[in-house]
Amino acid sequence: MNLHNILRWVLVELNFAVELVGHQDVYGLRENAANLADRSILFIGGWEDEQVTIDQFLLPLYRALKGSGAAKVTFLVYHTDHDFSNVRQRLASDIAGWLLRDGSD
Repeated sequence: MNLHNILRWVLVELNFAVELVGHQDVYGLRENAANLADRSILFIGGWEDEQVTIDQFLLPLYRALKGSGAAKVTFLVYHTDHDFSNVRQRLASDIAGWLLRDGSD
């Protein structure tokens, strides 16, 4: 990939990020919790994840969904980091199990 293509890719990604941030009414998950409340939703988190923390990112969305009447919300949390490095096989098994139970909606 040459420099021109890399710069073009960076610009596209930045424009996408600006669009997302500037239009949370359209793209924001918490802002659209009512539109998602009728679906089966799986949250996956790691207690040691410092990038997407449970208290800052996952719990607010979970609470917004529950406040909008969501009934089929599953929350799986592992004692692991952002990469799920020490629980990947268990994570894969848990996701497969969820898909078989609740993910068919």
